[in-house]
Amino acid sequence: MPIIIGILITLLLAGTAVVVYLLAARRDLAARVQSREADLAAFRSAITTLEHDLESQRNESTWYQTLFTTTRDLVLVFSPGPDGMPGPFLDVNDAACERLKYSREELMKLTLANIEAGEGPANGFGYNRSDLVVLTDDYVKQRQNKYATRIFRTFMDRVLASGNLSVEQEFEDRNGERFPVLVHARTLQTGSTPVIVLTVLDVTEQKRAEQRLTESEQRFRKFFQDSPIGIAIYDNQRNLMDVNRACLKIFGIPDMTEFTRFNLFDNPFIPPDIQAKLNAGENVRYESVIDFSDVLSRSLFITTRSGTAYLDVLIHNMGNDKTFHPRGFFAQVQDLSDRRHTEQELQKREKQLLQAEKMEAIGSMAGGIAHDFNNILTPIIGYAALVSRLAKGSDDLCQFAGNIERAAHRAKDLVMQILTFSRKGEGDDEPVQPTCVIPIVKEVLNLHQTTLPENIRIERNIKTEQDVVMASATALHQVLMNLCTNAIHAMKSKGGILEMRLTDYHIKDPTRSDTPDLPAGHYLRISIRDTGTGIEKQLLNRIFEPFFTTKPKGEGTGMGLAVVLGIIKRLKGAITVESEIGAGTVFHVILPLMEGAALTASQSESELPQGSGSILVVDDDADILQMAGDMLKSLGYEPVTINQPFGALKIFNLQPARFAAVIVDQSMPAMSGIQFTGEIRKIRPDIPVILCSGYQSVDEDAIRSAGINDLLPKPIIMDDLAVKLHRLLAESTQAGLQPDR
Repeated sequence: MPIIIGILITLLLAGTAVVVYLLAARRDLAARVQSREADLAAFRSAITTLEHDLESQRNESTWYQTLFTTTRDLVLVFSPGPDGMPGPFLDVNDAACERLKYSREELMKLTLANIEAGEGPANGFGYNRSDLVVLTDDYVKQRQNKYATRIFRTFMDRVLASGNLSVEQEFEDRNGERFPVLVHARTLQTGSTPVIVLTVLDVTEQKRAEQRLTESEQRFRKFFQDSPIGIAIYDNQRNLMDVNRACLKIFGIPDMTEFTRFNLFDNPFIPPDIQAKLNAGENVRYESVIDFSDVLSRSLFITTRSGTAYLDVLIHNMGNDKTFHPRGFFAQVQDLSDRRHTEQELQKREKQLLQAEKMEAIGSMAGGIAHDFNNILTPIIGYAALVSRLAKGSDDLCQFAGNIERAAHRAKDLVMQILTFSRKGEGDDEPVQPTCVIPIVKEVLNLHQTTLPENIRIERNIKTEQDVVMASATALHQVLMNLCTNAIHAMKSKGGILEMRLTDYHIKDPTRSDTPDLPAGHYLRISIRDTGTGIEKQLLNRIFEPFFTTKPKGEGTGMGLAVVLGIIKRLKGAITVESEIGAGTVFHVILPLMEGAALTASQSESELPQGSGSILVVDDDADILQMAGDMLKSLGYEPVTINQPFGALKIFNLQPARFAAVIVDQSMPAMSGIQFTGEIRKIRPDIPVILCSGYQSVDEDAIRSAGINDLLPKPIIMDDLAVKLHRLLAESTQAGLQPDR
């Protein structure tokens, strides 16, 4: 029992020990399990974190891959090769394949050197392409290859050293088409081998836009500089930004630097009211009248312009900023000076034309009455001449008749002056004949003597006896009257001396004379001198221009000296002028003397040639018929006067051989003188005919074709009638054509 109990106790103690051991072991195991579980939890947490990291990396990789794939920029990835040159592409995106026109597989086999658009294998990454020389020689090409290799290696060294590099370059696609690109190179270090990522931006459209902008700027610059309108651009502070050539020319300023010293916005260029509108932001347009001489005297800028300028100025406000202040100003300036001067000249010409039209109206009116007026003067002049011949024993009667005759001649000359001045008369066509100048000079001075102011004195100096020239007495009278009238007008205010001087004038060498247009020879010089105000030197070359006058408005037409010059040229003479301000003026009229002339003033008043025979006189004016008949009787002829042309034809037809000559008026209501001559020529072709004409112009061709032998202007002058009729009858007698007695 005790043994059993002992055994049991032993077993119990052993079991207790085992239990204790087991409990201890269990606790240790639990601790170990708990530790393992903690480790497992940590591992699981690490796995979870790793899974999250992997997922994040996968997402990030996907994001970068999507960005790499979808970007429109070309992305090219490569690493340096063992030789330092760019190696084959490690990766390329779709945009690179599309733009370069390669498949991905094809492009991955290429390097940067294959797509860079250098000249052959050479390229200029980051260098000036003009440094590369392209020749066909193989040796040179080899040198180029070496040069290209060196350039690429230098490029790679720069990229690797800096990590970033941006250059402009040209790429070439599969088809050889070049296009400009902006290349950004970035180095990534992945292990021991660096990776270079090229982000390439195709700047073709940008370059085209820049080109279009450049061309647009060039077009604008060309338009700006070539514009005939002056243009100046200012900033918002009214500082000059640019100005074109036309604007510089308008203001006579040499360059832009000098133009900056000129303020277009200052007075007097912009009036105050315009300035206010401009300050208010309005666009303004106005005309500015500038006296550059005045501006120059008080300005600091240089200008070559002078005188008055008329400028059309338009100033634009180039918009306002956020504060409603102008961004700048655009000024257009157009020079209207020539236009304004033309308009002023046109207005002047219009006034002159109006004056000319008035004169034409006067001429038309004068033409309407000239014929009748000449018919009235004809018997007065004719009978005065007859009285002078018949009253030689009575000095008083001769003087009275002479006064009547001179007065009638002045009336005749007055009509001719009006007609010539209005360019409707026959003065231009009046035949020239040997004319004594001295009597005309005396007559002109006598006419002026009666109307001169008391403070003007006339002096007459005749230093020659040769005074016969080939001229029209009426035209010469008009020339001297006009020059004397101008001389008197020049002395109107302070008085003075009017001198008329006649001298001989010899031209030996025309090239050394004052009148190079006149040939060598003997001339008569008529000098008209006054001691008046004188003529300014710059006006001397213009005084003979039509419509030019220095007289106040309303006192001159500007036609007098123009008519004078025309008459003298027709007489194959010349006119010169000398003048000094404050001293006076001298006009020299130079006319060729008649060669071998023995005619003088006294000789011209000798007995008129007499004649005989029947003379048929046809005129519709009874007074003229009577006077012509009396003249012919005084000259020894037998006049037959008829006032009806048809009646005269009947009488002539009955006795055509009776008449030695015919004198017929041109202006008759039933039949003109030319028509009458044509009819009598049918009856007797050899009959001498003298045609009388007053105002009405007679066509020279019609005169020649009608067979008219001579013209006798109205009013009929007895001397003219006697000389012309005697000459015609003498020629007829020499030809053996004598009428029946």
